[in-house]
Amino acid sequence: MCYGLRPLSVFNYNRNNKMKFLTSVIPVAVAVSFLYILITFAKGSQLSIYRTILNFRNYSLCVPYLKERGISEGLVSKIESNKNVGKIIPIRKYGIQYDIPYENSATKLLAVKNKDMDYLLKKSRDKIIQGRLPEDGKNEIAINYYEAKNQKIRLNDIVGGKCCKLTDIDGEYKVVGIISGENLFSMLSANDESMPNYKNTSGASLNGFIVFPKNGRISEMNKFLERLPKRQITVETLNNLNDEFNKYKEGSGIINVLIIGSIFLMVVTVGSSRYVQFFNRKEELGILNAIGYSKKKILKRALIEIFEINALSYFCGIVIGIGTSFFIEKYVLEASGSVGVTFDAAAFIISLYIPLFTALFTVVPINIMINKLDPISMIEEES
Repeated sequence: MCYGLRPLSVFNYNRNNKMKFLTSVIPVAVAVSFLYILITFAKGSQLSIYRTILNFRNYSLCVPYLKERGISEGLVSKIESNKNVGKIIPIRKYGIQYDIPYENSATKLLAVKNKDMDYLLKKSRDKIIQGRLPEDGKNEIAINYYEAKNQKIRLNDIVGGKCCKLTDIDGEYKVVGIISGENLFSMLSANDESMPNYKNTSGASLNGFIVFPKNGRISEMNKFLERLPKRQITVETLNNLNDEFNKYKEGSGIINVLIIGSIFLMVVTVGSSRYVQFFNRKEELGILNAIGYSKKKILKRALIEIFEINALSYFCGIVIGIGTSFFIEKYVLEASGSVGVTFDAAAFIISLYIPLFTALFTVVPINIMINKLDPISMIEEES
């Protein structure tokens, strides 16, 4: 054994072998950035769906179980007189297309009487940012800002019917207002087609209504509504809509499979490539062993090299991932009215699996190779 030998600098080695260094960094960085982008993209799509499903936070929705039967006057009276209910507003519920990457969804479109629209906006903490509210008896619509971006609709456009926009609405309607807010719903004029019998003042409801709680009583109100006979009325509360969203998340397991598959494939591919690189340096490692470096010291040097390369690769991959996710959020998803995500804790953590597992996948075979080093046999083979 030769004493006094100083360990070779990994930094100097990488500086003198830039191409080898880059070919080690780039694959891991690309894998990390790809995984980060995939996770943030999936999270953005999930949030878009969440916004379309759970857009009633401060009130609940009741619609007839069968439209032709409506909701009886007795049941309406029972709801109105409940101690937890503050106010009900007659509406008729529709859905309009809302396009999200790899998912077709819908946002709520509510036919509402003009006199109730301001109250609904106030309670939902939304507001008109362009134009005005629709008037009763007319064919007018105030559309949500994100829905308008999603379907490329502008103020004064004609939508519905045989028009090319919002074809799922019967009849043609003029866009007279744009609504801003997190509650993803639009409002339609109350007329004989959109809200049949809208002038009716009796207690019975053919269409449905929104139920507002008294201050701080939404939980109690929702429990009361959820106990109502389901063959007479369909209730949408935060609780049962949350169940719907959970079913969606379970159904989107393909994304998790894709993430796991990507991690496995990239780790095996990059790890194998890294091992081949070290295997091609077997002669170099044998020489180090021959001139006095212990196998333990050679392994330590290899570990430091792997750590430095993977740390730099992770940093570069995260920077690329954040930059790309920001571009997708700003210029692709938000431009189409969807939700984008740039920073996500889960994406940072899961992307870390790539350098960690790659290191593990590389270190184990390298350790076996170093332990089998036989400088004398290598010299004999060369000669």
